[in-house]
Amino acid sequence: MVAAAGLPRLFERAPIAALVTDAGGLVEYINPQFTKLTGYLLDDIAGEPYLRFARPSEEQQEEAWRNLVAGKPWRGVGYGERQDGTTFRAFVAVSPVTDDSGETTQYLALCVNRSPREAATDAPPATPPRLGNGAGLTAREQEVLSLVARGLTDSEIAERLSISVRTASHHVSVIIGKLGASNRTGAVALAYNLNLRNI
Repeated sequence: MVAAAGLPRLFERAPIAALVTDAGGLVEYINPQFTKLTGYLLDDIAGEPYLRFARPSEEQQEEAWRNLVAGKPWRGVGYGERQDGTTFRAFVAVSPVTDDSGETTQYLALCVNRSPREAATDAPPATPPRLGNGAGLTAREQEVLSLVARGLTDSEIAERLSISVRTASHHVSVIIGKLGASNRTGAVALAYNLNLRNI
């Protein structure tokens, strides 16, 4: 699982909007894509409740809270509010971030903008099957994924694991495929959402 301290670095260049709150739901971090999507800077909303600009339905809010309290991620399509007061529809995934003892210390929200037409017809993607370790990754693939999550390139991974760059690239491609992601960042985000260990 991604360590809480590593979240900002991990999502700083991510192609999707990311937000981190404390255990009470108060904003601690947003990435540049979140600013691009909503217009908010961190100074605008640091210490503010996440629900100030998220607009879940009462049913969504109850379902999300039940999942998060149980230590499970929540996914859904809903509305958000930009700084200028306009609204947008987005697919949102929220996950608890836990410390070594399993206690929730933060929450991570990932947000992908959808047009009204897309959002109206989109269903949240099914969770990839949990096979053995959670996604069918071998021990070596989990090791590679943990290095990807730390921002290492294929060359750096190859050097760290004493394998060829080609082999490292192959492992990364297989991991992306097994997790059903479109790129490295997406694979790390999905692994985090699945609460895979060692990530």
